[in-house]
This record gives sequence, C-alpha cells and structure tokens, in this order.
Amino acid sequence: MDSSPLTKKQLEQRLLTLHQVSLQLVQDISIDSLLEKIAALACQEADARYGAVSIVNEQKEIERFISVGMTRAEIDEVSHSPVGKGLLGAVIQSREPVRVANVAEDPRAVGFPVGHPLMTSFLGVPIRQGEQVLGQIFLTNKISGAEFTDDDRLVIEMLAGYASAAITNARLYKDLIQRDRILTRR
Repeated sequence: MDSSPLTKKQLEQRLLTLHQVSLQLVQDISIDSLLEKIAALACQEADARYGAVSIVNEQKEIERFISVGMTRAEIDEVSHSPVGKGLLGAVIQSREPVRVANVAEDPRAVGFPVGHPLMTSFLGVPIRQGEQVLGQIFLTNKISGAEFTDDDRLVIEMLAGYASAAITNARLYKDLIQRDRILTRR
C-alpha cells in the first residue's frame, strides 16, 4: 500500500473487510479485549506502526488506554500512561479527526512521557455516540508513506462508528452483570 489515493475497488475491499470484522467486534464483551482488537485492526487497515484506543469518562479524562505495536520492553520504558493532553486532547476537545504529517512540527504535540517512542505521522479519530465522545483511536508512524491519507481517515472513522456500538454493548453487558449480582444477593 502506498500513499496515493485508493482506487474505488481497493476502498470497497477495505470497507467490506472492516464491516465483516465489525460484526465480530460487537460480540466481544470484554472492554480490554475489544479495545485491543480495535487498535490492531486500525493499525492493519491504515498501515500504522503504532495504534491505541482510549475510553474517556464524562470529564473527558482517559480512563482506559490500550496500545498495540510496542514491545513489552518499550511499554516498560514509558514513564506514565497518556493523560489526554497534546494531540490526544485535541481529538477529544474538537470531537473531529486530527491528521498530522509530522508530529514534531505540530505545536499541539506536547506531553509525551519519558521513554515514549518517536512519533512521526499521526491520525486520531474520536469514537462518538451522538454528541458524546466515548474515546478515540490513535495511529502513528504510517509504514507505507510519509503520512496518513484521507482514505485512511475515512476507514478509521468507519471503524470508530463500529467501535462506538461495540463499546456501548460491552458497557451494557457489564452493567447487566453488576445488576444481576446485586439482585442475586437480595
């Protein structure tokens, strides 16, 4: 895959693959497993070296963060988990996709923890349910080109839509289990 625009046939194939995988996502009821699958699929579809998915709380603070592409040693080198500042915060605040060709040249690129791998290109897409931001998908370091394309953005936005439904389902399932436990104790 290169950085030139996809043909209609290539885009249709990517979207069909994404749809097929989305059917599997909505069946996953473990939040961590679900987030890892979403991050891995996003990396695969956009040809990214690193990917992550976060879930934010009502105060728009990151409450859960799952990444893919880093080794255990690289993860251990990072001094702290992301806190939703910089480019990550820009995606949350704007509720719109953020695409950056060179992270080092973007003034919003702040707050990287000590030991964080070098980031070049960036694509961040919010996971929304209506007007509410549930979380976001982040991709960095496009492998097959200098930066992420509009086609990448389109595909990841579609994945974010599927992710929204899957995350909502997983949360509902978790709530039902908790309520069932409470009722069983009575």
